Amino acid sequence: MKTIRVVIVDDQELVRKGFKLIISSFSGMAVAFEAESGGDLLQQLKAKTIRQLPHIILLDLSMEGMDGVETSKFLAKNYPNIHVAILSMHFTPALVNLMISLNACAYFKKNTNSTELEKGLRKIAEKGNYFTEEVYEMIRKGNINHSNAKKEVINEDLLTERERQVLDLICQEYETKEIAEMFDLGIRTVESHRRNLMVKTKARNMAGLVIYAISNNLFNPSKSNKISKLI
Repeated sequence: MKTIRVVIVDDQELVRKGFKLIISSFSGMAVAFEAESGGDLLQQLKAKTIRQLPHIILLDLSMEGMDGVETSKFLAKNYPNIHVAILSMHFTPALVNLMISLNACAYFKKNTNSTELEKGLRKIAEKGNYFTEEVYEMIRKGNINHSNAKKEVINEDLLTERERQVLDLICQEYETKEIAEMFDLGIRTVESHRRNLMVKTKARNMAGLVIYAISNNLFNPSKSNKISKLI
């Protein structure tokens, strides 16, 4: 099993050291390096080889110079394969909405407990995103509704019945192979359904698909067989 490389970006040294200590205690995880600002992060990333790049960046929003928002925009464009998770004391629907629209894969409060942080980091490394129960609640209330997963009047012909079934299973975090076996389909057929769903819902990533499904009442996390894995 490869080590999950995490980078912590925060302008407060005590915060960085504290989270480094916590993350370093998680089996199979390591803090690759720390950065005190967005600019510092980018300089360090430039000096890394592809194999040295982190899997996940824990990014603060309020920093001097290049803040978390601008840093996220740069990372989404130049380092799309690195997962960016927000770690902030600021937690409002507007901010969560904004950062998810910028391809953030998760949003943690700085007072999150170590158990949820570990679960979230592992889920991000495995699946690409992680929503806390508080973020799910924002989605259910319609507060998370960015342009690429917005709630809209569903055209009955927009998604086929099979696409809706596949979407439901994707939201439950079933793998492509598992979905294929359930419906006795080929893996390429399921992958085709995934691509069609991304195009039809205008979602940028899997997080966008989940938001779209919940916002349009196509998926209810509370009834999920794998809800413990989702939240």
